[in-house]
Amino acid sequence: MAAPLAPVAGIALKYAAAAATGYLLARALPAGDADPRADAAMDAMPDGLTASADDNAARAGFRWRRAVKLGAVGAQIDAALLGRLRVRRT
Repeated sequence: MAAPLAPVAGIALKYAAAAATGYLLARALPAGDADPRADAAMDAMPDGLTASADDNAARAGFRWRRAVKLGAVGAQIDAALLGRLRVRRT
């Protein structure tokens, strides 16, 4: 007995729409040059969450590094986030 194609076609259409949206978004964004100072700051960050505050600002950083292997294919993930909140009374 043949499998119905309607449910499979709907799922395939959903994935195709998501892929097309990602492709168009990647094409629309301008190609920018990475700031080497920002890259160096993110590379120097320790793993995990760091936070500090003083009278002028609060700062936070987060770095997460993992190696993922699925079968014969592997990838290294290095995610770093920097944030600063500065509030001045005028």
